[in-house]
Parts: sequence; structure tokens; C-alpha cells
Amino acid sequence: MAFIINKNKYVKNPDKYMFIADNDIVVYKFGYLDNGLFYSYNYNDYFYKPNIFSKTIIPKLFLDYDYEDNDVYNISKGYHAYSENCSAWWYDKEIIYALFADKQTGTPYKINADVGIFIIPKDCIYYQNEYGEIVSSIIMWTGKCIEPQYINHNDAVKTFKELKYEQI
Repeated sequence: MAFIINKNKYVKNPDKYMFIADNDIVVYKFGYLDNGLFYSYNYNDYFYKPNIFSKTIIPKLFLDYDYEDNDVYNISKGYHAYSENCSAWWYDKEIIYALFADKQTGTPYKINADVGIFIIPKDCIYYQNEYGEIVSSIIMWTGKCIEPQYINHNDAVKTFKELKYEQI
């Protein structure tokens, strides 16, 4: 998952992208479960225990270029996740996609995939772009995951907040 913000838009209005959480925020990460731990697909050597906050990593923007050679800011360090307004669908039980608000672009993940339900705690620093991608300084896995619902791309796509979850 790459977190990208258009440089010109950010410079004009940084308060639209960087926040301090007023309340706990529910977010979602792709990964897999193993022996009661949640492993993130972004960093396979990193795992989360249920209900334990991660160590603090302050997200920092760095200048980068997108595929059209536009100036953008990117964030590589921090805890990457998706907002509850992103959507997910599973295709042929082999690939899972996280779709963004425009429903045109998506990030594919090979599965067996689990979508972990996480919390960004109140008073935490986080960035969020127009697509609902989030990078935070602290995160906690709730011990819950969304129950996979296999649908094809022609069917209705539900947002994460609309999908069922199960207690692990």
C-alpha cells in the first residue's frame, strides 16, 4: 500500500490531510492470522497482538513522483490502514481488493487474506488522503476480522463498515 498526497493540494491545505484523532477511529488492514496474531501484508515480519497498542512511529512526508511524473508526498513509515469508507471485495477466492471512493482503482492482495479491524487511538497523529488511505503513529488490533464475502466485480461492493466481522 502506498500512501500518496498531491503535493500542490497538500501545500495549499495541510489541515485537510494531517489530523490528531478526536476519538478512537476504526480502520482496517490486510494481512493473515497465525496462532492468534495478525500479520500485516505490508510488513510480513511485523505482527499485532489483540488489544495491545503498537510502538509509536511518527509518520513523515517525503517528496516523490507518481506514475504520471507529478510531484506528490508519500509516507513510508507509520501504520498504514484503510478507512471504513473504503470497500472490499474478494474475487474467485484468490484475490482480495481494497477499493477507494471512486471505485475505479484498487490494491490487490493475494489471499488467504484477512481484514483486521484496528483502532487508531484518540490523540494520535494520522494522515488521511482523498481515497481513505490512512497512516497513523499508533494502532491497535482489536482481535477481530471481517468475515470474507466472496463477490465478483459486477455485484454491489460494500464498504468495510457494512461488512460483517467475527471475533477471533
